[in-house]
This record gives sequence, C-alpha cells and structure tokens, in this order.
Amino acid sequence: MARTLRPLSGARQLYEGNRNEVLCCFRHCPDCRLLDRRNRPGGNVQRSHGRRSGGLDQNKIGNTKTDLGATSVNASKDSATLGGLFGYDRRFGRLVVGGEAGLNFGTSDKVSGGTSAASATVDPKRSIDLTARAGYLVAPQTLVYARAGYTNDRIHTTLASGTSTLSASEDRDGWLVGGGVERAITDKVSARVEYRYADLSNGHGKYDRNQVLSGIVFHF
Repeated sequence: MARTLRPLSGARQLYEGNRNEVLCCFRHCPDCRLLDRRNRPGGNVQRSHGRRSGGLDQNKIGNTKTDLGATSVNASKDSATLGGLFGYDRRFGRLVVGGEAGLNFGTSDKVSGGTSAASATVDPKRSIDLTARAGYLVAPQTLVYARAGYTNDRIHTTLASGTSTLSASEDRDGWLVGGGVERAITDKVSARVEYRYADLSNGHGKYDRNQVLSGIVFHF
C-alpha cells in the first residue's frame, strides 16, 4: 500500500512507497525541474525536446582535399552560428541517455587562402549532426553530459586562377564529440551551454570545426 507524502526541507516532498512511482513529486518540488513528473515502470522517464540555439563557430582548414582537388587554403575563420535540434531522452534514476538530430547554419564563415597566382575559398553552408548523449543529474535541476556521433557539412569550394574559375558543392562526412551543462528553468524549459569538436578532413589535410553553443530547450 502506498504511503503518504512526508514533508521535507523547503518545498520538496518525496514518494516513500512503491519504487515504480517517480522519485520526486514534481508538482511539490520546484527544484526538481529535470526529474519529470510522469510515472514510468522502474522510475524511468521518457521526454522529447526541441531547441533553438546560437553560438560561435570556428572552421580551421589546412590544405584539405575537395571535389576540385587539393586546395591551397591554410587558415581559420570565426563566425556566428544559428540552428535548432530535436531530441529524445530517457532517464534511469539520475542517469539520462538519448539522441539528438541538429541543423546549424553559419554566418560569414568563408575560409579563404591561396597564392599570388591562384586563390581558393571554402564556404560551409550548413551542418547536420546526429548524435547520442549521456549525462548525470549532479543536482535536481542540473545535468552534465557528453555527446558523440556523426556530422555532415555542405560546403561550396571556389578555385580561381587568372581568368579561370571553378566551383563545386559537396557533402563532407565526419565525426564529432562534445559535452555541456543543462540547467532547468521551468518544468518545460531548460537552458544549456556546450562545446563541440568535429573532424571533417576525411583523411586529407585538415578540416576541423570548433563550436561553443548555447540555447533554450523546450520539453514536451
């Protein structure tokens, strides 16, 4: 038989009975934003979420090979980036695991280089990320997590030499890793900050992407 709620410090109250009940009584616990109120067998919780984000993006290119051949670009470019994502999480006690699909667009992020006889420009158009993440609730409202997965960049390359200009677009596959912190604001909204590193060189030269992203996450 389920027991009654026992008042604890502040506004927090915990269920003492059946372990199938959620560990934190969400309605009575303003501190427990990331611990969802819905009951699941074994205390497991499933949630979907979407995010609007922005941040800083650095593309670092070193003589990478493209569909037009090897480029003479050996430079980096910092720029702003905007994007969004959709994800799904499942909680097991304080452990949170899930997956996310994201789409980001850079602004003024062309990377240029070359010699006096020829020039080259690599222009990233958009990136698609498909990643898994795992985190731990270090506090009822705070999730610390790591992520890893697949990334794809759509780039446009231009090579110019004298009166001749060649251009082509291509998709580049790569991998990424990262990590961050997410903090609940309400039961439906949280904020996060994270860092991501991606390698899109495909074994030829260097094509690295570094990102510092922040955003608002909407849970439903």
